[in-house]
Amino acid sequence: MGIAAGTAVHAAELFGKCQPILGRIPIDYKDNFLKKLENANQMAKTSTDKAKNVFFEKIPDFKQIPMPDSRNFVKFDDSVKEDL
Repeated sequence: MGIAAGTAVHAAELFGKCQPILGRIPIDYKDNFLKKLENANQMAKTSTDKAKNVFFEKIPDFKQIPMPDSRNFVKFDDSVKEDL
C-alpha cells in the first residue's frame, strides 16, 4: 500500500503542475481535467491514510519506486478466438 500511496501522491503532484495551462484549453477539457485532479487528490489522500493507519507502511518517494517489469504483464492469447 505504501508504493500505491507514493504513486498516487506523485500523480496528484503532476496534475497540480499542469494547472497553469488551464486558461489555454477549451472549457470542456478544463472541466474534465478538474474532475481528474479532484480524483487524483482524493486517491492520494485515501491511499496515504490507509498506508499510514491501516497497513502501517512507509510511503516511499516516487523516485524510489521501481518500474514494473514489462514482461510481468499477461499477454492476450487470441488462439481461442472464434471465426466471425
